[in-house]
Amino acid sequence: MRLFRLTTPYLLWAVTLLSLLGVSGGAQAGRVLNDSLVTHPFRHHVWQDVLNFAVTEQGEVDFGKVKAYPRRLNEYLEQLAAASPDSNPKDFPDNNDKIAYWINAHNALALRLIINQYPIRSAADVRNLDTEARYLLGGKPYSLRQIRDKLGLWIKQDPKLMFALTEYTRGSPAIQKQAYEGINLKTLEGRAVAQALSDARVVQVVQGRPCGALRLSSFFQGFEPALFSRSVAEVEDEDVLGEPGFVPVTFIGWAHYIQPMVPPAVAPRMGTACGPGVSFLPADPALRQVRF
Repeated sequence: MRLFRLTTPYLLWAVTLLSLLGVSGGAQAGRVLNDSLVTHPFRHHVWQDVLNFAVTEQGEVDFGKVKAYPRRLNEYLEQLAAASPDSNPKDFPDNNDKIAYWINAHNALALRLIINQYPIRSAADVRNLDTEARYLLGGKPYSLRQIRDKLGLWIKQDPKLMFALTEYTRGSPAIQKQAYEGINLKTLEGRAVAQALSDARVVQVVQGRPCGALRLSSFFQGFEPALFSRSVAEVEDEDVLGEPGFVPVTFIGWAHYIQPMVPPAVAPRMGTACGPGVSFLPADPALRQVRF
């Protein structure tokens, strides 16, 4: 009887401890099990895992690593297929949440399309990279070009968003190592612009006198339909850019959008008195690969 009294507290303590461990273990197992399911509201932690796994701080990608271990990328694509701002609007409460979704979706699909053909050295080896609409976003197939069109209105309002998108080439902006979320959108797009301005394959700032100039990657020409639609006439100087109600695709028009992003010492020398000031670099489709 005495032995029972002595051992009972220890038994109760052991049972309690095991119970707690069981609850904790079950919660942990549940978290892992549900990690690839769509969250409400939608979050991009699975894409963050892919970036942590294969992307350097400089935006270079270990494509071979993702090819060998594609599970997290595939799980993220499953999340994208299950929900989008169009199919599940309640999961994207803010405009920035919507924008972040389409940016990450574009970059994830581009990565998947490249991985499908890897090992390659150039995006030119990926047939129909911009136009293939094989993967679903919220139940609807999209191509990279269609996603860029989807972002068009927002890009017109905030041209920095162009620098958030990549095709993983030397001639397109580098992928950021942090996943876009609504809450960090402005911070990350600022980093993307700064990184592009330091990469002569994407943006070249020519600090000539009396006029400065910009040379942009030909990647950006794909955004001309969004930037130079008719509604731009409402915010552009029509006397400079064209007839009322229509804005032609001109280098002067590009200067209007890019000028606010360039260093202050150069921006004043890109005015209309200096001429267009913007031209395009030859395409560079070589992949931004990790070099061993």
